[in-house]
Amino acid sequence: MKITLENANIANVYRLVEQIKVKGRDALALAKFIKLLKQTLKSAGEDEQSLVAQYALKDENGESKTDSNGNIQL
Repeated sequence: MKITLENANIANVYRLVEQIKVKGRDALALAKFIKLLKQTLKSAGEDEQSLVAQYALKDENGESKTDSNGNIQL
């Protein structure tokens, strides 16, 4: 079976799936799925940080500039 998720939904699906309680073979399959979600979430976070480091506006100290709401300026 193939499951396709948008990056924006991975965290929500991860939180939902973590709450599911099953036994036996289903628990093994669920554990594998949770492991895949963790890896994908970690990879997406690393990609996001890489893009921010590459495209964010920098201040005089070389750190990313943020606006008044704390959002990084691109």
